[in-house]
Amino acid sequence: LGYSEALGHIDFYPNGGPDQPGCPLTIFSGLQYFKCDHQRSVLLFMASLKQSCNITAYPCDSYRSYRKGQCTSCEAFWPMPCPSLGYYAHKWKSYLTQQSHPVTSMFFDTADKDPFCIYHYFVDIVTWNKGTRRGTFSIVLADEAGRKAESKVNQEAAAFQQYNQITLLIGFDQDFENVERISLTFSTGSVIGPKFKLRILQMRFRSLTNPER
Repeated sequence: LGYSEALGHIDFYPNGGPDQPGCPLTIFSGLQYFKCDHQRSVLLFMASLKQSCNITAYPCDSYRSYRKGQCTSCEAFWPMPCPSLGYYAHKWKSYLTQQSHPVTSMFFDTADKDPFCIYHYFVDIVTWNKGTRRGTFSIVLADEAGRKAESKVNQEAAAFQQYNQITLLIGFDQDFENVERISLTFSTGSVIGPKFKLRILQMRFRSLTNPER
């Protein structure tokens, strides 16, 4: 089962901990509703054995701060990178046991199916609407071969103000080396009321997974 308090030298909180992507949201799904989230820890550990991709976790005080892109630095572990989830996490044991405060809470996002990898980007957006626009958005990337990947939408609405840069952390379940097209859909989340457009002056993508790009 799961336990929310930090217990180990490293405590991993996938997708914040409680709810995992791809798991049923209502009790009408039967037994799967009760066991899916808990079983995900086993599946994530098994995925780490395959090493088809390394799931990197980041030290942070909360999942909310992580989702805002405030905890993507690995300086605390230098000269090592941030810890990888699962079997190979023991590589960081000697480092952590030497620290005066060795307990570290680590946050990260996963996809809804094996191998569960998410490729992260920082998205810097500057808008030029005169009034403040609040809402969420989804982003679709497409590569030269026509493959597409849609972002995990941040459910927390952001406030876009004229000429103010907003930086958000966006995750995709595929890694595209050559992005040919980017499309963005903005939503205020309101069923009734006025419809607003988000006028984008500048948008920049920075790969967290592959910063050299």
